[in-house]
Amino acid sequence: MTNSIIKVLVPVLAAMTIFTTAEVLAQKQQNTVNLETAQVELIAGPTNNVELEGQIVNNSTAPVDDVRVNVQFYDPNGQLLLETSRFITSPSQTLQPGETLPFTVLETLGHDQVGKHVVIAEADPVT
Repeated sequence: MTNSIIKVLVPVLAAMTIFTTAEVLAQKQQNTVNLETAQVELIAGPTNNVELEGQIVNNSTAPVDDVRVNVQFYDPNGQLLLETSRFITSPSQTLQPGETLPFTVLETLGHDQVGKHVVIAEADPVT
């Protein structure tokens, strides 16, 4: 009798585990944050400081919050000059799927010092 119960329970438990795993994967895919940076431009400010302007596009399927940009500035030889991060949404603001949000990062580096910049957008899925 015990063997019969085990034979019945093992397939049921295995099916439940597979379903739970599939459910978790679907939830993770739904919560995947997919942001794009667009129209990023490095501009010399009024005192030759660095002004980086651009847009963040939410290509996710769900709203996100705590949107931030991480920026790295490099000199013409590829040496890292500065790494900085800025939140571009207010604490209660969400960025809906398909929405675009402009950003500006001002730094006191000389515009002529910067040879290259890297911009990475990050956010958290709204829970």
